[in-house]
Amino acid sequence: MSHLCTICAKPDSRRCVQCNSAAYCSNECQQTDWPLHCLLCKSLGSFLVPPTPTSRLAIFFPWNKPHPCFVWVEVRLGERGSSDYADVTELLKNYPSEGTRRFGPHREFLRGNLLRGRAVNRNTIEFIERVPDGPDETQSNQSVNSVQGHAWKSWKGSIVVMARNGNDWDPMTYGHVTLEDFRDATDYMAWYRDGCGSVTDGIGSRTRFAERVMEERAGKVKGVRVSCQGEIALLGVEKLISVDVPKTHPLFNIEGDDPSPLSDRLYHTVCAGRYPVHPTLRGLVAGRHLANPIVSTLYTGLEVSSRAFGKTAAKWQGGVGSVLLVGPPGSDLLPGTLLDMCSFWESEVSALLAEYLREGGRTVSKENVLGAITPERFQQYLDHKLVRVIR
Repeated sequence: MSHLCTICAKPDSRRCVQCNSAAYCSNECQQTDWPLHCLLCKSLGSFLVPPTPTSRLAIFFPWNKPHPCFVWVEVRLGERGSSDYADVTELLKNYPSEGTRRFGPHREFLRGNLLRGRAVNRNTIEFIERVPDGPDETQSNQSVNSVQGHAWKSWKGSIVVMARNGNDWDPMTYGHVTLEDFRDATDYMAWYRDGCGSVTDGIGSRTRFAERVMEERAGKVKGVRVSCQGEIALLGVEKLISVDVPKTHPLFNIEGDDPSPLSDRLYHTVCAGRYPVHPTLRGLVAGRHLANPIVSTLYTGLEVSSRAFGKTAAKWQGGVGSVLLVGPPGSDLLPGTLLDMCSFWESEVSALLAEYLREGGRTVSKENVLGAITPERFQQYLDHKLVRVIR
């Protein structure tokens, strides 16, 4: 059976080697899912064998704990054509002695995730939340915070996520939940609005709000993989490789708060994130084989008040390895743009900066260096370069 990518639904994707419960078509898609996936990936190894034949694996979002977790739920198997039934009342209680008359379980079936390119999944998610019967003092769900699920709705009380086999209107049997289901359930919560539903599935996916979200967040843009010296020399990898990056990649959000100083000054904002070190390079001389001159140039310090002016930021010194570079959210970044910035640096800035560092600012000041790094100077450089090509 072909595995669909958890993030973009591309077929023939490879499963996570640790949990075997989610699949990815590329490093970029795996990086996109990792902040969520890592919360449960390792713990799945402790839930491989059901304690009883009627136990089904579920994901539990406790209202008073910081993170979700796996749990076993006992299922009453259906007889004579009836559906299985899972009683999760104990899990939904605010405290063990709470009476069951104060609340009831509300069940929603999630059949797809349009944000991830999957209108209909192979199986169905059963999303079970607590619904109070009258006044309720239940607090906001703390574990949903860890998956950023409170964006448009404050989810209160505990939540249980289970899996049903098949995608019929009313699937009759329960299966074991997967980490792809985890992704779909958290996307459902993150984009759910009271009175409208979620943009990922159902009636909420047919609203104007959903159209805007899909335009901004669904699909991919172009980014650039900048290979380190070792991959270029030992593996024959190209220096700059254009790659498809999901619009929901962390570099466009939670990890994108460290833009390149050079690109920022040129109004071509670029953010960087590291790739895992290739197995072939592990154990080799890290400084030489993992060096990445392009990233070192992009992250040269240009803050006037900083003592590190003209020096590569500590985070990007030495054994950087291969790096993913992206532009602003929703925008493509092409290899040619990076080459232009780096060649501009070598032609117009490098000599000035070297003199500043050599002379300690006596002959060339920081302001002189920064004066050479402006959008106008960059455009002039590109114009002159174009003229030379035409001639």
